[in-house]
Amino acid sequence: MSVFSVCIQWGEQMREQGKREQALDLFELARDKSATRSDRALAWAHIGLTYWLLRQGCRSKTQQVEYAKLAEQAFEVSLALARESRNRARTVEVMRHIARMRLDMGYVNEALRIGLDAMGHAAEMQRRDLVWFTHLVAMAQIRRHLVGELPRSVPVQWVKREIKDYLETGVLDQNEVAKRAWRNGILRSHQELYGALALLFLLKNYLQARLRLMRHKAMPAAR
Repeated sequence: MSVFSVCIQWGEQMREQGKREQALDLFELARDKSATRSDRALAWAHIGLTYWLLRQGCRSKTQQVEYAKLAEQAFEVSLALARESRNRARTVEVMRHIARMRLDMGYVNEALRIGLDAMGHAAEMQRRDLVWFTHLVAMAQIRRHLVGELPRSVPVQWVKREIKDYLETGVLDQNEVAKRAWRNGILRSHQELYGALALLFLLKNYLQARLRLMRHKAMPAAR
């Protein structure tokens, strides 16, 4: 495994553990060790996401603004590199990061537009991390429901789809850190939508999705 790959892998683990400063150092080292535009795009995307998460955990308003600016700049560099290299995978990944940033900033409709675009590409590419994209769209639809723009039935279908995408493709991924993050995302979307009843509805939706998947697998193949 290359130094670049090791830095990315360890950086993801550090960030998942809440050690964001250490993660940032590793992602910056990965950027410096990258050999291609695609690799640099990936490193810059991780740098941007880590800056954004550092912003959320910072109490200083001045520092929050600085972290937000650094995150946005990193995402812009990542997107430019991804497009230059014509790497569709890197492009949709950074699009998803940008959508998440816009959602956190309160620009829900813009986040939804970018998120749906990225999710569509991810589905066409049959990415195993499709649930990661679905989660962003689910959260945007939940926010729209909470301000009265959508009936509850719409985000309900999206949180159910989130579970479906995880069970159908996400569980096949070898990245345990990523899978843990996806499961946490599913829990967060249920908490946002159902509040105190989140665990109850999560169990209900999970069991229903698993039952449908088992029935589908048990169906005889069409001749």
